[in-house]
Amino acid sequence: MRLTLGFAFALCAFAQDTAASLLERARQQKLENDSFGERRTLVKVLQLDPKHFDALLQLGKNVLDAGDPVSAEPFLLRALNENGESAETLFQLGRMNEMRRESAEAERRYLAAIAAGPKHVEAHVALGKLYGALQRNEEAAKILDRALALAPADASALSAAGIAADRLGDPRRALALFRRAVEAKPEDAAIRATSGYGCLGVYDLECGLKALNEASQMAPEDATYHFHRARILYLLGRPAEAEPAAAEALKRNPRYAFALFLGALIARELNKPAGQRELLERYMDISATEAAGFLLLAEAYEAEGNLLKAADNWGLAASAKTEYGFTYGNLAKYHAASNPSMAKYYADRYALYRKAAQAPEESDMTFYMGKVAALMGDWPTAVRRLRAAAKACGKCRSAAYIPKELGMALANTGKRTEALAVLRTAPPDAEVRKAISVLE
Repeated sequence: MRLTLGFAFALCAFAQDTAASLLERARQQKLENDSFGERRTLVKVLQLDPKHFDALLQLGKNVLDAGDPVSAEPFLLRALNENGESAETLFQLGRMNEMRRESAEAERRYLAAIAAGPKHVEAHVALGKLYGALQRNEEAAKILDRALALAPADASALSAAGIAADRLGDPRRALALFRRAVEAKPEDAAIRATSGYGCLGVYDLECGLKALNEASQMAPEDATYHFHRARILYLLGRPAEAEPAAAEALKRNPRYAFALFLGALIARELNKPAGQRELLERYMDISATEAAGFLLLAEAYEAEGNLLKAADNWGLAASAKTEYGFTYGNLAKYHAASNPSMAKYYADRYALYRKAAQAPEESDMTFYMGKVAALMGDWPTAVRRLRAAAKACGKCRSAAYIPKELGMALANTGKRTEALAVLRTAPPDAEVRKAISVLE
C-alpha cells in the first residue's frame, strides 16, 4: 500500500511538472505569434489539470484574440470560478462582452476589473474607449486621465485620451496627446495616422499630410491612409498629387465609397468629366440615393454634353435633398427651347426655392452654393464660391454671414493666416470664437 501511494505522489509531481513546462511552452509560442500552437499546448495543460487557472485564462485570451467571443466564454468563466478576484479575467470578460456588443455588461466587468486591480491600465483604457463609443465623453476623459496617471507613456491610453479631448472640443490638447502616443509607439501606423487627424483638428494640413504619408508607408495595404492622404492633398489645392493617392485607396478597396466620391471631386478639379462620371457611377452603385452624387453626376454629364442625363440627375438631386433645389434653375434652362410649359414649371419652383433660401440676389445664391459645397466637404469649391459671393455681395442679404462661412472654408483648406483675418471680421458666435482660438 505504501508503495502504491508513493507511486501516486510521484505521478502527481510528474503531471504538475509537465503542466508547468507545457504552460511555459505556450507562453513562448505566444511570444512567437504561434497562436494555433499556443492553443494546442494549453489544451494539453487542461487535459492534465482541468482547473489550471493560468491555462484557462490564457486559452480564453487566445480564443478571444482570434475573434471568437462565444468559444472564449467557457474558458474565461471557468478561470473566474477558480479565482473570482482576478482583475485580468474580469477584464477579458469585459472584452468578450464588448465584442458581443453587450455594452452594459462590458462596463460592469471593466469596473469590476478596476475594483479588483486598481492599477490595471488596460481595463482603464478599455473602459475609456467604451465610454467614448457611447458618447459619454466626459466620463471617458476622466477614466483615461486615471490610466495616464498609472502609465504616462502608454500609447493606447494617450491615443484614446486624445480622441476624448477632441470630442470635448479641445483639439490642441488632443494633438499634444496624439504626439505623445507617437513618441511612445513610433512603429504603430494607426497611432501615427490618428496624430495626422489631430493635425486637421487644428487646421494644420501639412502636419496632417506628413503623418498620413508616414502611416501609408508603414501600412501600405491600408486603404484608409491613402484616402486621407488624397483628401488632404485635394484640400491643399494639389489635385494632380491627390489623384494617384485616391487611386491607391481604390486599388485596395474598389468599393470604398468615400474614396470614389473624393476621386470624382479630384477628376472634376482636373477637368476630367469622363473620369468623374465613371467614379460617380460606381459611387451611386453603393450609395444609390445620395443627393450629392446625383448633383456631381449631373455636372459630369453636362460637361460631356449629355444634357438629357444631366437633366435626369438634376431632378434626382432636387428630389433627394431640398438644399439642392437650385438645380430647378438648370432644369428651367434645359426645357426652355423644347418645352416652355415645363420650363415655366421649373422656373416657378426655382423662384420658390430662392425665396425659401433667402437668396433674392445672385450674390446670395452664390453664397448659398458655397454653403452647399461646404456641407458635402468640398472645401476648395466652397472657398471659390464664397470668395465670389464676398466680392459681389456689397450690401446683399448674406453679407453678415459670409465672413464666418468663408473663414471656416479657408481654415479647412489650410489657409490659416487668411482664415484668421476673415474670422475676426465675423460675428463672434461660439464656433467662430473656437476657430479663432485654435488658429491663433
